[in-house]
Amino acid sequence: MNVRDVERQVLVKEALEKNGLDAIVCGNPTNVLMLSGYWPVIGKSLAICTRDGELALVFPQDELDLASHAAADHRIAYSPASLDRSVTLTEALSEPLQEALRTMDLLKARIGLETGPQLIPSSYVSLQVFGDSVREIIDDIAPKAVLISADAPLVGLRSVLTSHEVGRVRIACEIAAKAYEQGLEALQTGMTEVEVAAEFRRALQTCVGYKGVQRADGFVYCMSGPHAADAYAAYQRSRDRRLLDGELALIHCNSYADGYWTDITRTYVVGQAGVREIKLLAAIDEARDAALSVVKPGVMAADVDEAARRVMASRGFGEAFKHGTGHGVGFIAIDHDAPPRLRPGSPDVIEAGMAFNIEPGAYYDGWGGARRCDMVLCTDSGHEVLTQF
Repeated sequence: MNVRDVERQVLVKEALEKNGLDAIVCGNPTNVLMLSGYWPVIGKSLAICTRDGELALVFPQDELDLASHAAADHRIAYSPASLDRSVTLTEALSEPLQEALRTMDLLKARIGLETGPQLIPSSYVSLQVFGDSVREIIDDIAPKAVLISADAPLVGLRSVLTSHEVGRVRIACEIAAKAYEQGLEALQTGMTEVEVAAEFRRALQTCVGYKGVQRADGFVYCMSGPHAADAYAAYQRSRDRRLLDGELALIHCNSYADGYWTDITRTYVVGQAGVREIKLLAAIDEARDAALSVVKPGVMAADVDEAARRVMASRGFGEAFKHGTGHGVGFIAIDHDAPPRLRPGSPDVIEAGMAFNIEPGAYYDGWGGARRCDMVLCTDSGHEVLTQF
């Protein structure tokens, strides 16, 4: 059984007090992980946390092994399905949720819920999304409870990591380092993008057990030559194109370790680099260093973006830098709205404990593109690069 993350417990207590909530009920696996340390597989679990730090988990019987590692005060397993009769998830969940709320004296409490759009990392073939069903269940089983949206405090809670959580992100970065090391050894002219991506991903899939990790894997994409020009888009994809000598190969990776994620990119030249490729990669490295030199507690996220953007513009690549310099990473791999948002006009202030990426890049239709994306932690005195490879 895990020891309770006291730092997280304090942060949750402060957030609930600030927002006038007695408790919070979450079903998004990312939020369940943040509240409890247990990362649901199929998304049919709930975490209930009170202002006093009392924690309950309601989860499918199948996930008992995973849920038992969380330091919860109450664990209630239930069966989402029945062989004897057709049971909806709402029907299956009502009784265990009512038991949890009654045990925690929350039937008349002010309870925060997830209400708006949410990003959920994809780590399994399918994932349950509750939608309004949790609200509907609580309305039925606890009609005197006051239900309030907790979306804003949840965003704030996810944006600052505890020491324990930083340690887990660090492990996810170490797993990614193994993937890049092994993949780079195999990278060569003539391979298809999908073959390259498979070589880089192999290490992600074989790291279960590394430093106690129970679930490890991730996603890797290779975009080469003119395809790399599309890598600034909201999604990445590998295709059957073969890599040619002298062109850029952009390798994007999102690894995870028990629910903690990374967002990493490296760009390589396959074979002999030309003058244009060398100048672009040098400018990106310089922009990265300029952004890092600004990072410390109290700095505006927009200032970090400006530092990188200024370098790219001075080297002639300003217009090709088509996205922000970074965003929050940790509980979610890619969410461009996750604080701190490192982009022009961002109102976010960087705080110690925030983990994010710094990813300057440039993209040219018909030719190619390049990006370097590192995982960065803001510390009490400055910053630490978590992807030193």
